[in-house]
Amino acid sequence: GEGCVVASTAVIADGAVLGDRVRVDDRAIIGERVTVGDDSFIGTGVILGEPTRDYYRDPTAYQPDETIIGARSIIRAHSCIYAGVTTGDELETGQFVLVRENSNIGSRCSIGSYSDIEGECRIGDGCRFHSSVHIAQRSVIGNYVWMFPYVLLLNAPIAPLPPGLELQGPDVGDYSVVLVRALIMAGVKLGQHAVVAANSR
Repeated sequence: GEGCVVASTAVIADGAVLGDRVRVDDRAIIGERVTVGDDSFIGTGVILGEPTRDYYRDPTAYQPDETIIGARSIIRAHSCIYAGVTTGDELETGQFVLVRENSNIGSRCSIGSYSDIEGECRIGDGCRFHSSVHIAQRSVIGNYVWMFPYVLLLNAPIAPLPPGLELQGPDVGDYSVVLVRALIMAGVKLGQHAVVAANSR
């Protein structure tokens, strides 16, 4: 795109697409089939399009899924977003955020430092996750959900998971608030406007 500023130490793969006025800081890596929307900021050491497990099984045959970062997004230092993630416009991350493959995040979401969103998650618009929030694989989060620091969502009904039993991420309804250090177990469903107290189990 026009007006982009890319640091000399950044790595942009063939096939990556930067929109207009995108800034990419030092040592950032933007992989194949990654699209970054207009007016976005990609911080120091960020990785976009991190390869999934299939790459390590057979690097020569690996074909990454498309990764899309919406316009006007701010991805702060050392965050890592895997291949196959799609986000809406105005995503904002803190530092050291991890978003795993095949997750879909809506518009105007904020993910605090050291938070971890595992694969195959569905997150609506306007969500805010404070620092050190863990969202388990296959979780479903509605629109305008707030989660405070150290919230933990789990997805294994029992451990170790026996053959034939699938992971069941929690389902959190629109406009819900989950307070500090709450634990939400596998398969739990919260309706709209739920409030989960601090330290709940």
